[in-house]
Amino acid sequence: MSASLCLDGAARTAIHPLSVCTRALALDPTFVRAHVNRGDALIALGRVEEAIEHYQQALVIAREIGDRRGEGTWLGNLGNAYRDRKSVGEGKD
Repeated sequence: MSASLCLDGAARTAIHPLSVCTRALALDPTFVRAHVNRGDALIALGRVEEAIEHYQQALVIAREIGDRRGEGTWLGNLGNAYRDRKSVGEGKD
């Protein structure tokens, strides 16, 4: 059940999205959507460095399986996270 919550994006609105995605990743560490949704939840909590790790893992998996669309999407997520990291480091919102 936790894997399906993370897959369909419901983790974003779940009470504990981090725990849902953590459980999904425990079942399948190559589950790209779980990495991305966990990254999204971490960004929302201001935990940018941890989010970057999950976006990077999603990118690695996308490249390994030849998912070019996913690769582009996860590169965009990474870019946004790096921008957020800079803003956090400068004390900006």
